[in-house]
Amino acid sequence: KATGSGETNVNVGSGVSILVNNDDALSAGLPIIDDTLPTAGIGNHAGVHTRAVNGNTTLINAANVQSIGMNAFGLFTEGGTGNTRLTNSGTLTTSGLNGFGIRSFSSVGSIAIVNNGAITTTGGAAHGIYANDNVGGSGSISVENNAAINVGSTANTAGSRAIYVIKRGTGDVTVTGSGNLNVLGGLNTTRAYAIIVSAENNNVLIDYSGDLFASGFGAGGIRVDSTGGNVQVNYRGDRIETLHSNANGIYASTQSPTGTVNVNA
Repeated sequence: KATGSGETNVNVGSGVSILVNNDDALSAGLPIIDDTLPTAGIGNHAGVHTRAVNGNTTLINAANVQSIGMNAFGLFTEGGTGNTRLTNSGTLTTSGLNGFGIRSFSSVGSIAIVNNGAITTTGGAAHGIYANDNVGGSGSISVENNAAINVGSTANTAGSRAIYVIKRGTGDVTVTGSGNLNVLGGLNTTRAYAIIVSAENNNVLIDYSGDLFASGFGAGGIRVDSTGGNVQVNYRGDRIETLHSNANGIYASTQSPTGTVNVNA
């Protein structure tokens, strides 16, 4: 954690294994505000967690992380006015409700995620890669994924998303990569998407080539919604497969009266 304009730089090498167990008794009870204590309660534990207020934050991870229980993440970055950079090549697995593989947030600055490690989540609403900013955010958000992401379960009604981006401020969104994305869900599972992006102001570019599979009510391979910008979707892969009612392969829209939507597949 860095305060003021300080920066955080964390590099975790290969050969390291990290276990996060939010089901352990030490993680029970109300969250503890003082994070200098051995446990911070049940709130958002992660294998590696970085935080910066005004400076940049950089996380490079090659460790394998296993996270168990509700709100147990693999990697978690929190950025302020500075830029956030996260690069992962380790294997990340989570098994609890809201157990994200990679979780990245910024209040103002940009977010850039590059993932080359396999991610598996099995809990309800447990997304593989989840990034978002605030209304005042001015930086861009980019996600590059080149590894397999497997999320969800047919037993969960709260569905998971392999790559999930919410852009509330200005700045564009870009999602690229070649990793296969698999999202499991049952007949009544909602929110099951391989790639889903919501942008309130600017443009969105999706340029992806991995195979996409999603099952659940209203499931989707790629879904992009922009309120005030253009949408460009380039799918270069061999397979988009969706199962169950109201499912879509590619769904793209803009609410801007001057915006454009282009899909190449």
